[in-house]
Amino acid sequence: DIQPPFHMNEFAPGVGQFASWKHDKRRRDQFFAQVIKVLKISTQKSFSVGVAVSDLRRFQRDYQLPDNANGDSPYTFCAMLIYRQVNSWAQRHGKQSDTLQIIFEHGDKDQGQFVVRLRELFPGLDDPIFKRKRDCVPLQAADVLAWEHHRHVLHGTQRARESYAELRKHIPRDRSWMLYNRRQFSHILT
Repeated sequence: DIQPPFHMNEFAPGVGQFASWKHDKRRRDQFFAQVIKVLKISTQKSFSVGVAVSDLRRFQRDYQLPDNANGDSPYTFCAMLIYRQVNSWAQRHGKQSDTLQIIFEHGDKDQGQFVVRLRELFPGLDDPIFKRKRDCVPLQAADVLAWEHHRHVLHGTQRARESYAELRKHIPRDRSWMLYNRRQFSHILT
């Protein structure tokens, strides 16, 4: 009885159309198990990039980052890394770039900066595609991963959610879920 589009920021806290489920752990667990099942059978590869904003700002201030990323917002920084990851994966697996569509959810802050940076670094590539979640079901699926990864980036392993562990177990990722923090930035610069 769920009306699309699915929003993890409604499901997780039990608000909106999920308000009546808020304290029904069994129903919530069963529903999320079905979400994982759908994601597992319909996902060939997943990508997610998170950044510790304070670490990004520190490294932008103190070092010259590759590809002149010193002026990038956190959104632009992560979106550029996703773009690179997807294209690199496609090349390694013989995917034709002209059949590949990289779609970002429409309306996020700093999308304009992202498009400018993409054109600057990859002048021959098509602009990214922006769609609304209600018009693109895969964005609803991506919302689950983005929400869970964001929570993991904020709280780390000490407060890892069971749902994040389930995603990690069932969704193909082989090192394509990245967190850029002080340690990752140190590796980039060495």
